[in-house]
Amino acid sequence: MEFRGAFRTLQRGDISAPPKGLRSLLGRDAALDVRRFPGPPESPGPRLLVNAPRRAGSAVERNRFRRRVRMAFLRLVAEEGLVMDPSVVVWVRPGPSSCSLPFDDILGLLRRALSRPDRA
Repeated sequence: MEFRGAFRTLQRGDISAPPKGLRSLLGRDAALDVRRFPGPPESPGPRLLVNAPRRAGSAVERNRFRRRVRMAFLRLVAEEGLVMDPSVVVWVRPGPSSCSLPFDDILGLLRRALSRPDRA
């Protein structure tokens, strides 16, 4: 499976963070902070934003985390048929010391978060 950029934001200024007031879909103490919000209506499909700050780990750990989240997101959208609104943006950020989560844990947490209805 390749990630060809179909779900990426195209430019740095497209969307940089979720709007204020959104809560995490998994709760405050979860290993991942996953939020979902409406994006631009002209987007061809759901978008993924992964934010891994420096305090989350070394550059190697942060980049590995980003790759794992991307692949988990692709699997949920493409292979498992997780149907989402095409104009939705999913924002993922690691919790404290969770950049080293295994792929299966990331996949399970994303599946649980994206299968929930939006919370206000």
